[in-house]
Amino acid sequence: MKPVVSADPTGLVTQAGAPAPPLRYGEVEAGPDGSAEPALGPGRGWRFARSWRRRWKRMAGLAIAVALVVAGGLTYLLTRSTGPTFRTVAASIGNVQETTSLSGTISPATEADANFEVAGTVRSVNVAAGDRVKAGAVLATLQAPTLQADVQQAAAALEQAQAKLASDQVNPTLVQAEGSAISAEQALSQDKTNVSYTQSSNTATLAQAKQSVTQAQQQLANDMASGQASVAQARTQLADDTTSGQASVTQAQQQLANDMASGQASVAQARSQLATDKQSGGLSVSQATSQLANDRPTLSTDQATLATDNGVLAADQQKEAVDCLGSGAAGLSSSVAILGAGSGGTGSGSTSSGTGSSGTTSSTCSGDESALSAAQQQVTSDQQKVTADEQAVKKDQQSISSAQASTKATQQRDQQALASAESSLKVAEQKDEAAITAAKRSLAASEQKDQQALASAESSLKVAEQKDEAAITSAQSSASSTGQKNAQSLQQAQAQVGSAQVQLSQAQASMAADKVGQPAQLTADKAAVASDEVALSEARLNLANGTLRAPVAGTVVSVNLSKGQTVAAGSTTVSGPSGSSSSGSSGNSGSGSSGSGSAASGSGSGSSGSGSAASSSGSAGSASGSGEVVIDSTGTFTVTADATTSQIAAIQDGEQAVITPTGTSSTAYGVVTGTGLVGTTSSGVTSYPVTISVTGTPSGMYAGSSADLDVITRQATNVLVVPTTAVHTLSTYSFVYLLKGGKEVVQRVTLGATSGVYDQITSGLKAGQQVVIASLSARVPTGGSSGSPFGGGLGGGGFIFRGGGGGGALFRGGLGG
Repeated sequence: MKPVVSADPTGLVTQAGAPAPPLRYGEVEAGPDGSAEPALGPGRGWRFARSWRRRWKRMAGLAIAVALVVAGGLTYLLTRSTGPTFRTVAASIGNVQETTSLSGTISPATEADANFEVAGTVRSVNVAAGDRVKAGAVLATLQAPTLQADVQQAAAALEQAQAKLASDQVNPTLVQAEGSAISAEQALSQDKTNVSYTQSSNTATLAQAKQSVTQAQQQLANDMASGQASVAQARTQLADDTTSGQASVTQAQQQLANDMASGQASVAQARSQLATDKQSGGLSVSQATSQLANDRPTLSTDQATLATDNGVLAADQQKEAVDCLGSGAAGLSSSVAILGAGSGGTGSGSTSSGTGSSGTTSSTCSGDESALSAAQQQVTSDQQKVTADEQAVKKDQQSISSAQASTKATQQRDQQALASAESSLKVAEQKDEAAITAAKRSLAASEQKDQQALASAESSLKVAEQKDEAAITSAQSSASSTGQKNAQSLQQAQAQVGSAQVQLSQAQASMAADKVGQPAQLTADKAAVASDEVALSEARLNLANGTLRAPVAGTVVSVNLSKGQTVAAGSTTVSGPSGSSSSGSSGNSGSGSSGSGSAASGSGSGSSGSGSAASSSGSAGSASGSGEVVIDSTGTFTVTADATTSQIAAIQDGEQAVITPTGTSSTAYGVVTGTGLVGTTSSGVTSYPVTISVTGTPSGMYAGSSADLDVITRQATNVLVVPTTAVHTLSTYSFVYLLKGGKEVVQRVTLGATSGVYDQITSGLKAGQQVVIASLSARVPTGGSSGSPFGGGLGGGGFIFRGGGGGGALFRGGLGG
């Protein structure tokens, strides 16, 4: 059953501003697995009593659950994010089954109460409780000597009566007529016995034919259930493999996108590094070139200065040579003094103190030497500058070469990294594209294999249905043919009885014509002969009925016989699944009919009446299950259950049911074969009987044990479904919440079948639309609520905790505070 919610008069609103589901405080909403208790809302008042009984039984567990939810809610309020959080699920295509749950009692499909049709003493009992027997098997026998003695005694009495009649007869014609009448009466008695035997045999063969039809129908139901389960399993496997394969394809595509993004990022990074290194190397070369450009003019300037100073030096050298060479030794001494770092200073005193002309020349030469020395120092300084400038220019050229070489090496390294990144990207793309192709091929192969398995299962189901339907048709044809043959054989036997009666009438008429004037003794003799013939016929029939045979195949449930026991005449009955009984033929009843047919003797009619009474007693005993030997059909069962007034309206003949015997985990299947029209009222509750025939011969079924039943009253396949927890109902108005722009938007829907876990949506939604099944951050107003089953809210700041797609329940209520 889908959960129903009631209106919230406070206008509950989530943090995002969208209206939250209008549930009552303390209300429990069922999760997708149907584990929680459905809520009580408008339009569901008829479920009030049953809902509250279940809730009060679970009150202790629910109180603990509420405490845990309150504690979890406190943690959630302290740690939750500020924005609303929703849990959604997509509307999808699925199957929905509505079931009605019942409890019943397992019974055998057929029960036979076998009783001796003649009184006597039990000679042997050939079976015991628990034995399996075939139809026609000997169950027990009566003491033959007693029955044989009865036959011999009746035959002797008949012979005596016939001898007396013969001795009393004088007229040969009358004797012949009487003999003809006796023969006709014997033939009539034998023909009536044949009719009785024919009726008994026809009943047994027709019962077997009908049982064959029932078994064929049960086999069809069993094969259909098994085949449909195989088809459903194949469809589920196809859906699972398709989902798994599509997930693999999606994962491979996502991996390709990730690898492309990563590879492209690596390529972009390598290109950026190449550009950066190019710019850095170019800057280094430019700086070295600029420095070289600056150092070369300085070298040129210093070289020009050196050249100028070399000219000055040359002039000074020439002037010094002229001036100093004219002074002789003094000039030489002066030059030596200049070049020899003043070594001759002490020895020139006399020279300086020479004549005036020599002193003048010496002074000029000294000045020239000083100028020459200064010029030489200047040239030496200029030469040092030029050398330094040349070294700077050379260093700048080396810096340019080094920067160019470094730039070239860096560019080569960066280009190699770029090529490696591009190659890795290409390899990753090829690998991921190959993975996508492999995943698609695997998906296609899985789908093809699963579709073949589905087609095989459907084909097997169709073949099994055709075979079983053919078997049913054959069994029905055989039953019809058996019925026709039985009718023909009975008609022939009855025709023979009619012919024998005509012959008897003719013989009696002839005898009546011949016995005119015969004494009354002959009439008495004839009556005695007729009575003894009837007695002999009954004794012979009783002898034949001294063997008790199984009317149906099955298991012996009870044996109410023992050797030496004296039994009364009874009859055999076979009860079907509905509990109705069919009485077997009675030898006493048949012989009584023969007696009543003869108008000659009232004692024969009395014997017939006694036989009928015994037959009625036997039938009553079999109806109560007290037969001398009780046989239940082997492996075939029915389950009888009681349905309420609301349940019986949804249950129809032919609907399938899942049967779980109490105390076991095994599951069987069955078909509804009968629903009662007259109910039984007890304590104000009316119940109606429902009969379910168990399909096949499942294990774990025991007569007299109880079982739980789930009758499939409605099912829809390949329809649009959503979890039951996503659907809300106000009176006749049903709706779901769609998440649009971060807010819950109400969408009205029309419901179809419901399983308590999923609801069918017939209009208002499309496959793939996301519906909200939980609003984890929605809040409820503070304060209590009279709608709570606990007699008021919990108070304080409220919160909502809804079970999501994996199951769970929804609790509403305030926090204590």
